Amino acid sequence: MGADLTSLELTLVRGFLTLLYAPIMWLAFRRLLPRLLTTAKWLACVFLAAQVVAILASLEVRSGFTFDVWLLHLNGEYNFPATVAAAQFFTVACAAFIDALMRGRLRERLFILWIGLLFLLFGLDEAFLLHEANVSLQVAYIVTGMAVAAAAFFLAARAPRQNRVWYACLIGGLAISGFGAIVVEQVLHEEVCKSLGFLSHNNCLWRYHIEEPLEFIGVWLALLAVLGLFSEASPAPTLLARLALCILPALAVLLLIDSRLYGYTEIPYWAMKAWVQFDSGLHIYGFRIDSNGDTSLVVHLPRGVSEAGMGFSISLIDLGSGRTVASNDRRLIMSLEKKVTHSTRDFRPLYRQRAGTRIPADFPANRAITVVLTHWREQDGGFPLQTVLSSDRQLIGNKQVILDEIVIPEKVESAAISPLAAFGNGFALESFDMPQYAEAGQTLSITFAWRADEPSIEDHIQFLHFGHEESSEWWVYDQHPLGARLPTRLWYMGLADSEIWQVPVPDGIEPGRYKVFTGLYRASDKERVPVTYADEGPWLDNRVALSDLLVE
Repeated sequence: MGADLTSLELTLVRGFLTLLYAPIMWLAFRRLLPRLLTTAKWLACVFLAAQVVAILASLEVRSGFTFDVWLLHLNGEYNFPATVAAAQFFTVACAAFIDALMRGRLRERLFILWIGLLFLLFGLDEAFLLHEANVSLQVAYIVTGMAVAAAAFFLAARAPRQNRVWYACLIGGLAISGFGAIVVEQVLHEEVCKSLGFLSHNNCLWRYHIEEPLEFIGVWLALLAVLGLFSEASPAPTLLARLALCILPALAVLLLIDSRLYGYTEIPYWAMKAWVQFDSGLHIYGFRIDSNGDTSLVVHLPRGVSEAGMGFSISLIDLGSGRTVASNDRRLIMSLEKKVTHSTRDFRPLYRQRAGTRIPADFPANRAITVVLTHWREQDGGFPLQTVLSSDRQLIGNKQVILDEIVIPEKVESAAISPLAAFGNGFALESFDMPQYAEAGQTLSITFAWRADEPSIEDHIQFLHFGHEESSEWWVYDQHPLGARLPTRLWYMGLADSEIWQVPVPDGIEPGRYKVFTGLYRASDKERVPVTYADEGPWLDNRVALSDLLVE
């Protein structure tokens, strides 16, 4: 809100908004709005007024009440600006669907229908935060938006001259909103703001006061374009078409408001379901962990239980070494600003809590990180941990909850060679390197290079069998293929990595030549994984013959 900005920053933001809105509004009211049908004109004016009110309220209203901060914040969730933004997306979609029904030419009808489907997806994303659960949607949005713009340019070249301005509005609107959503939000914030000195000290160029207005006005230009194409294609629409142009957006707005007041799901779409209850009364309903380890929780406290003095800690622990690589402690904030949704069964209010924990930039790839949650309560100057009463997540003792395990993938290209052994679970042993001689009591250094052509959710153990050629003496050694740092349950498609094993040779072992074999078995049932070599068939006993080892 405006209260977050200094007087200088507020002046600069006002200047930016004036430069953004003034020329667009002058062009719209002078050249474009007069060409719209009366119903379309009023619809465009209503949404322009709504977004201007949302932006000005976020800047000018200065209130100490938490409700106002949440309700008017441009970057808030499920509040007034977010509802206006989602409603505007849905209105573009509704207008496009109505326009498509009025079209005669198939090419134009398919294009307008495409616009409708695209903005319907944008509206659903804005309303339910779909991109928080699937980051790849951002790439899909960019590609689809560019394709729509290219198609609009193609159709504009073949359209009557009076209609080209609407295609220009559509292309311009997509460009402006895309610039705000992608360049300002991602590139400007992540890359530029870190090196801007005093400008980045407080609000980093006031990112949300730039990004959100750009998206607002860009989508409004797209709405203007669709309404303009509708007005040109149907200069005398039927009463049913005019009513639909008013009623469908109104229904969309009502459904959005209803979803804000009475949530239809236990947890937001972006969260993974969880069920963790502490003796303090705190209940974890869901969580989300991004690729950087930043964790968000969806929590609930029973009515009458105060969150005063309560808090939680998120720790990121290196699974291989047990070392804590990052942690953060946060107090619970059960306010309207944090409210995300609630159950329709007994109206339990759910609140979002963000830990803000990040994996260090120098943390190596292909090392598993365990995300551990603890809940504490301030008492007599201390912070005793609260006991877990029930949980569907794995526990450490009765006070720590393992939310999830994450791994930073390493972007490497695996050599296109025929592997030494291909396993039935999608793993491939590409190569190995081991000495040919050893002594009893010595430690062997053996290197194994692995590749994963399929992701895995199971733990597998790699075994080594050493068999004497002349006697029946055997000795074995088992461990995870890549050590404790990355169990196979976390292997991802495209993994290519190696591990150096330190294998002890038993004291007092019989000298002689030993055949060395390796393979995999499932940790759950000890069954060996089928394995083949090249294209010549399966290895005997699902064991891969490696080499001979002479023990002296």
